[in-house]
Amino acid sequence: MNGEHVISDEVLNDVMAALAKGPSWFVYNTLTYFLTREDVKTFKVEKDAEDWAIENNSKTEAYRTIQINSVRDLYRKIKYGEKLETLLNHPKTYFMNQQNLDYLKDNLRFMGFGDKLQADLEKNIQQGFPEFVLKWQSEFSGQNLETNLFFRKSDQSDMYFFNRYDAILRNDVGTFEQNFYLNKGHGVTLKEAFNLLQGRAVYKEMENKDGQKYKAWLELDFKQKDNGSYKVKQYHDNYGYNLESTLKNFPIKELQNEQQMERLLSSLQRGNRQSVTMNVEGREQMFFLQANPQFKTITVFDKGATRPLSSEQKNQLMITPQEERTKINGQTVPGANGPGVKEATTAQKQETAKKETPENSEKKSLKEGSEKGGKVKDHKKEAVKKLLPQKQSTGKGKGQRV
Repeated sequence: MNGEHVISDEVLNDVMAALAKGPSWFVYNTLTYFLTREDVKTFKVEKDAEDWAIENNSKTEAYRTIQINSVRDLYRKIKYGEKLETLLNHPKTYFMNQQNLDYLKDNLRFMGFGDKLQADLEKNIQQGFPEFVLKWQSEFSGQNLETNLFFRKSDQSDMYFFNRYDAILRNDVGTFEQNFYLNKGHGVTLKEAFNLLQGRAVYKEMENKDGQKYKAWLELDFKQKDNGSYKVKQYHDNYGYNLESTLKNFPIKELQNEQQMERLLSSLQRGNRQSVTMNVEGREQMFFLQANPQFKTITVFDKGATRPLSSEQKNQLMITPQEERTKINGQTVPGANGPGVKEATTAQKQETAKKETPENSEKKSLKEGSEKGGKVKDHKKEAVKKLLPQKQSTGKGKGQRV
């Protein structure tokens, strides 16, 4: 191929991300015509690049190291055939940073802003402004969310970067504003920003100052502000909150299907208030859930998705652990045979049978009657009955993501 190379789009995206932090050393396999991610490597220090090239050279891989300050610099130093001359002679057609523009368009779609800002984005880049702001309005659940998107031109190249956006939520409660920063094109999406401003938690992959990745639940602290934005509380994985295990404490129908369970987990991790179906005394009932990592639980709402259940009502929905299962007046407490409850062993059943003699049962009933007034069963049934639809109601609610 006369030493020529074709550079894949994924490589260009990686190069642009690396150049955002300044000049870089680019190592590529000179024996490969079509350069993919497997054929290239970027470094901030020349010695690191040279050492890596030497260590990985072989009969099928001959690496060369070059320093690049821009995408145009990359094309100049890597022979690209006749297309290179066309690109360099028509910078506004090609090096208006077409690759950079395409990257930003994909970034906007990934972050939830769609395609309607693309014309304004391209216009501002063509005019060469050092920085510019695009405005966008969206609506979630009848509430208006305004956003200002900030773009900045690199000091070392002609590339533009989408650095951050400000989100302003206006509703009946008040006005809430937050700055959201992006790291290499990734960050809190538009819908996740709305959910955070609604007071819900979002599960995200983060990166610390050393470049190490970790996952954590994010939640805004509306009582504290820092430079005009609310402080962000983080609950890392080692905090001990396991959403899937928490959900399994409830008789949720969607957990019985692997795909539905994955969709449920994903929706809750994005901060949505998600509808589910639970079995209450043999009848299917709709509820809404949202993650509550701070208290290592979930918040349960009625089918209107507005009124959270009380602690007592939520406890009545939970699957009763085996060690707490008892019989009241000869009837098993609701939830005793729910999903996830292990069957008693033969030895345990025999031991229970010995204790439950007629004489002991009679004494136990009399004792319970005197201590609790015989109200245990009625209290249990009344609490569960409140969760069921009233007989006069004939409407059937349908679950919607909030």
